[in-house]
Amino acid sequence: MQKSEEKYRILVENSNDSIFVAQDGVIKFANQKTEELTGYLVAELIKKPFVDFIHPDDKQIVLEKHKRRIDGEKLASTYSFKIVQKSGFERTVHLNTVLIQWENKSATLNFLRDITQQIEMEAQFQQAQKMESVGRLAGGVAHDYNNALTVITGYTELSMMDTDPNGTLYADLNQVSMAAKRVLSVSMRGSNFKTW
Repeated sequence: MQKSEEKYRILVENSNDSIFVAQDGVIKFANQKTEELTGYLVAELIKKPFVDFIHPDDKQIVLEKHKRRIDGEKLASTYSFKIVQKSGFERTVHLNTVLIQWENKSATLNFLRDITQQIEMEAQFQQAQKMESVGRLAGGVAHDYNNALTVITGYTELSMMDTDPNGTLYADLNQVSMAAKRVLSVSMRGSNFKTW
């Protein structure tokens, strides 16, 4: 029995997840990772209601789910929410929880994983995808714009060939052609879009 308890203690204390037991609104047991995640010592954790560590926006839903689970209602065992560390920093965590008996009373055994970095990386990836889409869209618009300018330049020069070089229409067409070529030149230099 003692060897078995020692094995479980080693597993719990070396887990990468925060592991704790919640009962009657307070934490009854917590591993070392729970201290690291919350910034509170176990002695501090077991003196306060566990909802004190939950972000104000998520307190009500977490407390409600805990009470319903304790009452025996079948609920999804995993969900995410935010906590507030002792330092005041917010972390997003993913909870996996099961109903157990602890000292002859209903309680929950909870496995909490910090997913803050994962959420941030997903947000960065989505931002990069948006930037890539904008780059492609801008590249497509620039390509269409350049095509239109090329057509304007071509038809203007064709029209100039059928026009008296000494007339005012020729001079006007020449101004249109030169302006189109200038804009096309600037557009070609500025449209080297790269995708991220």
